[in-house]
Parts: sequence; structure tokens; C-alpha cells
Amino acid sequence: MDETIWYQGKPAGQIRAEQDGLYWKLDAQCEPRGSGILRIYGADRFRSEPFGVPVPGDGGLVLHRRLSRHACPHLPEHWLLGREAEGFRNFCIVIVLAFAIHLISIAIAHLLVRDRDDQRRRIFQYSVVLSNCGFMGFPLEEAMLGPIGIFYGSAYTAVFNIVGWTYGLRLISGAKGKLSPRSLLLNPGILGIAIALALY
Repeated sequence: MDETIWYQGKPAGQIRAEQDGLYWKLDAQCEPRGSGILRIYGADRFRSEPFGVPVPGDGGLVLHRRLSRHACPHLPEHWLLGREAEGFRNFCIVIVLAFAIHLISIAIAHLLVRDRDDQRRRIFQYSVVLSNCGFMGFPLEEAMLGPIGIFYGSAYTAVFNIVGWTYGLRLISGAKGKLSPRSLLLNPGILGIAIALALY
């Protein structure tokens, strides 16, 4: 069935919801509305739930999703297009939490990882602190949360790269006296993140 997507009381697009076995298949297309992140919500009398972030495509914004009918037995009465006003705030929160997670991981690694071979110990500590959050994380984030998962996952990955090019580089090198603060900060990883955040 086709339903209208509303934005501030005006039609902004169409969404088609069909049963597909154990899932709902959602296909939405809507018009861009200004700048910033937009999100499609399903609403009824008592609450609204986010259903995903549409991405550019087909001359507008599109969203293609499959939802479990067990988790969502009934479709909402209305479909709304809203602005993700707290996107940057949430992005900053993820960055703070990511730094906290890495600091806790560093403490755990130095407290619990022991090895007679100093080089092996450093490698094990590096593995505890720095996960494969990009290659393995992005597909899972997109599958579970849609494009907004990639957005927030990139915040965690940015912190991962900062920690990797500072703490990780210093840990693996094992030569504390040979790494200056300038070499730790002015490297391709840190400079790339600084440029990306400035462009955002």
C-alpha cells in the first residue's frame, strides 16, 4: 500500500509498505528539504518511531528497508519526514563515549596483559585496545541501524584512528624517547581526521 510522507503539514513523498514473508518491505521516496540529516518517522496517536534516514537517489531521497514483522507487527498510521536536529550533538556524544571506551581498554590492557616477551606483550595490549571497528563494524551498523549507523560509527572510527596513530604508534614502536609529540600529532591519520571534521 502507498502512503503519503508529510513534512510540516505538506506532502513530501510516498512510501510503499508490503508484506514480504516474515518482514515488511519499505520503499520510500521523498523530496529534499534544506540541509542537514532527515529521518522518516512512523507516527500514531501516542508515539512516533524512527524508521530510517533516506539517502540521495533517483533525483531525491530514498529509503529501502526490511523490518521484522515480529518486532513491528503493525505499521504506523502516518509517515513523517523530520529533521535530525540532534545529529551533531549525538555525534559528539559518540566521540566522548568512544574516548572513554578506549581509555578503559588501555587501563584493562596494561593491568591484565602480561607476557615475558616485551614485543608480544605490546602486540597483545594493542589488540585489546584497538578493535577491527571499521571493516567489521560498518556492515553491522548499516544492517542494524541503516545509514545513520554509518554516521555514528564514523565518530567511533575517528577516535579509533586518533588513538591508533598516537597511543598505538607509541606502544608498537616501543621507543618512547624517539617519538615526539609533533610526529604523533602531525601524521596522515590525524591530519585526515582533522580535515574531515572541518569539512563536516
